[in-house]
Amino acid sequence: MKNTRRSLKERYTIFIASIIFIIIAIQAVVQYDLDQQTEDAKLINIAGRQRTLSQRIAKLMMYIEKDVDQVGAPNPERHQIDTLRKAVNEWKSVHHFLSDRAEAGQDSPMVDSLLQVSGKYIETIAAVCEVVFDKPDATNVYAATKEIASTEIFFLLTMERTVNQYQREAEDKLSTLKRIELILSGVALVVIILEFIFFFLPTLNKLRNNNAKLSKRESSPMSTPSWRASPGTLRKSS
Repeated sequence: MKNTRRSLKERYTIFIASIIFIIIAIQAVVQYDLDQQTEDAKLINIAGRQRTLSQRIAKLMMYIEKDVDQVGAPNPERHQIDTLRKAVNEWKSVHHFLSDRAEAGQDSPMVDSLLQVSGKYIETIAAVCEVVFDKPDATNVYAATKEIASTEIFFLLTMERTVNQYQREAEDKLSTLKRIELILSGVALVVIILEFIFFFLPTLNKLRNNNAKLSKRESSPMSTPSWRASPGTLRKSS
């Protein structure tokens, strides 16, 4: 009986430990899933902001061109040159961040190739902006406005493809993680069923049989001791 209890205790401990391990594994996958979604959403927002920055740069250059047409130089009270410089620097900085990720293998080759294409457009637009920063006269401003107008559309189209690619890859990652979670849940269910069949049922059956034997032994009539004489034997002796 003591061996049966010890066996049941050991099997119960193994059962609980395996369940805890599976729960931890599932939680680890869920946490990774949440972190991955957060990172993907951040990348998509950053890539989408690149399009907004390019449009802002184009508009700022148009405002500068308008001031040059009216007064011959950018209006210093509007700080358009400083605002344009900050926008261009942020634009390039974000692109370097995305490109470094892709080159490090954190993104797909498709994203890497799209960022390389968009990088060429960024270099072109940034170069003409640098000329305006150094000398914001009419010739440089007109040339920059023309170059930006002809280049920005290709950058926007490329970045739109890049954002869509980020979105597709994020959805693929999410689908893969969902499948892993379902597989782990299925494994957990199978483990529980197998442990119940091979661990608990044999022990429970053994306990049930032992209890049946004890009950049968306790309920059976006690046999007459061999030393006790029968009444007939006593009469004959008298």
